[in-house]
Amino acid sequence: MDGRDIGSIIFPNAKIKFFITADLSVRAQRRKVDYKKMGQKYSVKDITNKLRERDKRDKTRKVSPLICMPDAIVYDNSGISLKRLNKEIIEIVEKKYKSLNLDINVKKSVK
Repeated sequence: MDGRDIGSIIFPNAKIKFFITADLSVRAQRRKVDYKKMGQKYSVKDITNKLRERDKRDKTRKVSPLICMPDAIVYDNSGISLKRLNKEIIEIVEKKYKSLNLDINVKKSVK
């Protein structure tokens, strides 16, 4: 699961938590590509400002604020593809579960 409060509010006792982040400028470029695919056109500057506002709002809200839990694995994906990120996360999960002596069947196909 992913979301801005999954590791802190929804599943605070999860055995493995990831806090995925990326540089603001990288996130803005990615969002611009997404908008372009939807036929929408926004400047990187406008997107950057909107993302900065959203981050501030999410970090300072009273209910379910965006926080990185101390036991989360922080992963900056600024320089890698989604496919690579998924592969590395699956490897971390498999290694962690193996060390816990738990059986896990992770679907390895990434779209």
